[in-house]
Amino acid sequence: MIAIDSSVLIDLIGGDARAGAAEDAVRAALTQGPVVACDVVIGEVVAALGSGSVLMDALDDSGIGFAPLDLRSAVRAGEMQRRYRGAGCASRRSPRCRARCPIS
Repeated sequence: MIAIDSSVLIDLIGGDARAGAAEDAVRAALTQGPVVACDVVIGEVVAALGSGSVLMDALDDSGIGFAPLDLRSAVRAGEMQRRYRGAGCASRRSPRCRARCPIS
């Protein structure tokens, strides 16, 4: 199972310059197994784009599923976020992070 990040969905649905790359990444991930968005990602995407129905349609159309977090997963995500930010990566879009981070 692959968990998709809100930034990928925002790029994909928002139709900006990164939409094509986001679509390619989602297609590649789907060949590896199920791709899911958790409840936190859903909330972030709807807050960013302003439309829950557009998101729900995009998830249905792309084959991305929904998997709510359990407590252990939520705690682990928080730990990973803290470590990520501690490495100087407050934003994936910052030039400093793009130059250093393998997830950019």
